[in-house]
Amino acid sequence: LPVLGYQKGHVDQSFYVGSGDEGWGIEVFPFWPQRISTKAWTSTEAARIAAQYVKSLGITAPKIGLELEFWTANAWQTLRAELPGATFVDSTEVLEELRAAKTPEELDQLRKAAAAIVDSMVATFHWLREGMIETDIVEHLRMEETSRGLDYGFTLIATGPTFGRGPSSRRVGNGEVISIDTGGQWHGYLADMARM
Repeated sequence: LPVLGYQKGHVDQSFYVGSGDEGWGIEVFPFWPQRISTKAWTSTEAARIAAQYVKSLGITAPKIGLELEFWTANAWQTLRAELPGATFVDSTEVLEELRAAKTPEELDQLRKAAAAIVDSMVATFHWLREGMIETDIVEHLRMEETSRGLDYGFTLIATGPTFGRGPSSRRVGNGEVISIDTGGQWHGYLADMARM
């Protein structure tokens, strides 16, 4: 359970709680919060660490906005037990609206990410031939994406009558439907598309 904490007007008091395997990623792609913990291996630990950060702010009765639909029951119980004087409000709608607002520069980055994904998929579909193996198709798409400057994320593929979406050693037959779902990032902006 990732937790990002921000006290209004005090960006210097911001914190982030991530999982134990996020440390390398934060070293490579630095993140803006001033205090970062990558020691939580469970949602309960994440809630406990977040509560410690909130307590360190010295606020005895904080009002805390959460995206409640993402909090597990055990994390929610832990947070309430650790911060008995706090008032909790569901801020999902407000946070979604804030994330939806984009600057012209951010929109440009999203367009570049989407264009690179589309171009990569089109190139892969043009390259693809009967008898090719799903794993080879996925590898070709990965190379197309990285050659366009994307940080490759994932690819799911389903061919012919199969419903499994993990790449396999299955060969593509003549006239079969091919479904590809892939995602990549352009300077931190994610594009995720599916095409048949």
